Amino acid sequence: MDVKKFKVALDRVNELHKQREYDSAIKLVQELIACSPYSVDLLVKYAKLIQLLDKDSSEFSPLEAAPRILKLAHLISPDSIKPCIELGYFEYAVNDSPFQAMQYFQMAQEKAESSLKEVLIGQIKCYIDINNISQASEVLERAKLFFPDDIDIKMIEAELE
Repeated sequence: MDVKKFKVALDRVNELHKQREYDSAIKLVQELIACSPYSVDLLVKYAKLIQLLDKDSSEFSPLEAAPRILKLAHLISPDSIKPCIELGYFEYAVNDSPFQAMQYFQMAQEKAESSLKEVLIGQIKCYIDINNISQASEVLERAKLFFPDDIDIKMIEAELE
């Protein structure tokens, strides 16, 4: 399947999801996974849809498959936030295990914070390179709010002074 067809199919999956046509959406996701079996986004979408299916009318995977699929997505991309968040919600809502859920949410938070720090540092460096020091300083102030004791942020602050 070429990229254009894949993107159209993925958009269709999202539209079916919004319309609550979960059986149709999951059929299409299964087709896409056959073409791209290691897509973390597809695996997460598949697990989400499994959880939304009407168990009495569905011909698809049982609810127990969702955490296995999410753990596979996490294994494929350990730095991805989505599988951790979904595993957290699964543990919280389905397994009624808030302590296990918190572990997944904590992993997601750490990954999100690390990504945010990288984004802010990248923005600051770009603003410095284009001599937009006021914007660099503005982003630096936001970075200091999120990461008040971070050595990398402090080093950039010293560079700006």
